[in-house]
Amino acid sequence: MNAPQDIVGILERELGSAAIVGPGHERLDDYGRDESPLPEFFPPACAVLVESTEQAAAVLRICLERKVPVTPRGAGSGMCGGCLPLSGGVVLSTEKMQRILEIDPGDLVAVVQPGVVTGTLQTAVEEQGLFY
Repeated sequence: MNAPQDIVGILERELGSAAIVGPGHERLDDYGRDESPLPEFFPPACAVLVESTEQAAAVLRICLERKVPVTPRGAGSGMCGGCLPLSGGVVLSTEKMQRILEIDPGDLVAVVQPGVVTGTLQTAVEEQGLFY
């Protein structure tokens, strides 16, 4: 399934061009790969680097309305191809959502944004005498 050609422009108008890694951008190819041994390349129409749940919801709404496939992506360090987009689809990258919102040592609960990597969380909980 290929994305409509106008999806990049629509997303840029909605979220601003700074949030979009689109055609011709030197980093776009990075969003068609992960650390898996898959030899194939899965080129997305674009990657959208969201910074909030509101932006993520906007991307999902826009793509749903236009029947454009969306693939969520964190750091892209997976080894099984789970973040590889359907060809021509949109990558919804959470790499900029890196805040640790809460660590509750009493309940042993951490609330984090989806772009927080495990090593960062581990360091933060160790500071409170905990282990993740």
